[in-house]
Amino acid sequence: MAKHSDMPPSEELKQFSELCEEALSCMKQIKCQFLKNATVLIAKTCTGINLMSGSFGKCIENIRKDPPSLEKYPCVRFLQKEKGRPGNCQMYQDELECTTRLMTEKCGKEAVNSMNKNMDYILGMMECPK
Repeated sequence: MAKHSDMPPSEELKQFSELCEEALSCMKQIKCQFLKNATVLIAKTCTGINLMSGSFGKCIENIRKDPPSLEKYPCVRFLQKEKGRPGNCQMYQDELECTTRLMTEKCGKEAVNSMNKNMDYILGMMECPK
């Protein structure tokens, strides 16, 4: 698996998120189909930036800074190993129950709702098998 650089802090990503929204707003006026197709890639990137700058990303950041007990949350081991990513496929597929409990207890429902809403994006970003 490729090494990923550390994720920027969620506050830094928030600034990118705002720029993304501005860029996408400008691109709505594009008439050329070829360029419209390019905006799909930009929109996907913006989705990731929004995800990681919001409650989900902040939760991942906080758990990494202050990791809970591996005994209570065995799924947290993936956050220790996978730098630059919000875990790995196993964390969001095989051990989703543990991940949901971890995020609920450490970060609250908003982070869990964000994770659930963006699950297809998360699994796709990590190229997880379906």
